[in-house]
Amino acid sequence: MIQRAERRIFLSSFIGSSEGELVENLGKALRQKESLHLYFQLDLNRSTRPGASSTAKILLSLSQTYPDRVHASFFRSPNLRGIMAKVVPPRFNEGWGTWHAKIYGADDDVMITPT
Repeated sequence: MIQRAERRIFLSSFIGSSEGELVENLGKALRQKESLHLYFQLDLNRSTRPGASSTAKILLSLSQTYPDRVHASFFRSPNLRGIMAKVVPPRFNEGWGTWHAKIYGADDDVMITPT
């Protein structure tokens, strides 16, 4: 799916340290096809966990290398806002609602998998 994409690739999924091959393939596709854009829909709390293996840090090099072609959007639970966002420790904030979609697409093809 990634290799065949010509215009866009979109992913809505958790991306962790074990997805190194996925990130490498996405970078390779961006290098080979100058018109290709990459879109991510991610959970804010889950993607910005502290540590070197957070989704945000894993995708940072792609975003810095291709700032006009890599786009990330973050879901934040409306249940965790205002004072609650300040008093709930980062370790527990995912319990208020997490985006668990597993949607993958390239150009006009979409694949939805169970969580």
